[in-house]
Amino acid sequence: MKKFFLLTTVALLFTFVSCSDDDNPVEPPSGSTQRSVVVINEGLFSQNNSSITNYNIKDKTVENDVYSAANDNAKLGDTANDLVIVGDKGYISVDQSFKIEVVNINTFESLSMLDLTNYGEPRHLCFIDSTAGYVTTYNDIVVHFDPKTLQVIGTVEVGSKPEGIVSLGNNLFVANSGWGAGTTVSVIDMSTFKVTKEITVKINPQTVVENRINVYVVSTGSYTGDGYGMISEISPSSLTVTDTLAIAKNPGKATVVDENQILVINGDGLVQVQTGNLEIIKETLIPGSVVNSLFGVIYSVTYDKEDNLIYLGNPKDFAQNGDVAIFDFSGNEKGRFDTGINPGTIVIKN
Repeated sequence: MKKFFLLTTVALLFTFVSCSDDDNPVEPPSGSTQRSVVVINEGLFSQNNSSITNYNIKDKTVENDVYSAANDNAKLGDTANDLVIVGDKGYISVDQSFKIEVVNINTFESLSMLDLTNYGEPRHLCFIDSTAGYVTTYNDIVVHFDPKTLQVIGTVEVGSKPEGIVSLGNNLFVANSGWGAGTTVSVIDMSTFKVTKEITVKINPQTVVENRINVYVVSTGSYTGDGYGMISEISPSSLTVTDTLAIAKNPGKATVVDENQILVINGDGLVQVQTGNLEIIKETLIPGSVVNSLFGVIYSVTYDKEDNLIYLGNPKDFAQNGDVAIFDFSGNEKGRFDTGINPGTIVIKN
């Protein structure tokens, strides 16, 4: 698996961990349209044990492995790594199963599946609306598909090993990681579905977010060098880098708080960053060691604007079930709930 803070010692854990199927039947999820936190758990590479956790925000109740429970113990797949909710549907990219799984986001019942075997491992998703979906794949392409019919409309070649993708204005912005060696962001004109520009950024761009004003690219930097990454601000009108901010300790995943602030995970924890005029508000808003006492690693992040709370994924030792820790902006822990193995994506279902 491609992890932002993968240590050699942690990587060795994957070699020696085996996982057996659970033969016990699980209770079907209760099904609810209430606000919840949906967690996509990656599982272990090549173990076919990705799963979904659903946490009811009002009742503070948690249901694990809800996909299997809703689908007669069927498996979600191998290495699920992204979720986008569109209406009452959830679209999940499962890269080692070469598919996008579509579920009813309230019951987690499987509705359909887009087979991407001929297009490469799907990584990250972007939707314009219910009629236009895009996904990056490790065949160095972006796939354009119809979310309703799940038909592939077209593909376009981008840079090496694309990861994050967002839309702003009439363009898609794609981070070309190059598996740690990439230095570009591809700009795709959605009206022609062609790459119109390659923007140079710091090495190893992974995450792309937008705050309705600008696009922010988080480059993780070299894993073997000094560990310095960078946030690059890209103007959607000029398609140029208008500001940069160096971030230490290999920054990775990020989430937008509002038009003035984003949160970025790095090796020390969670960094609070001001946008517009890029600068660090707080170098370590929440220490990684508070979230994960074993390795000090935060694995995923999202922000709930309604309750003004931060949700942080804790992979523990990357081999056992993890949890999600909930914090306020003063750094106070407000609670936790259990998840499956490696909670890699957290999404608020409103």
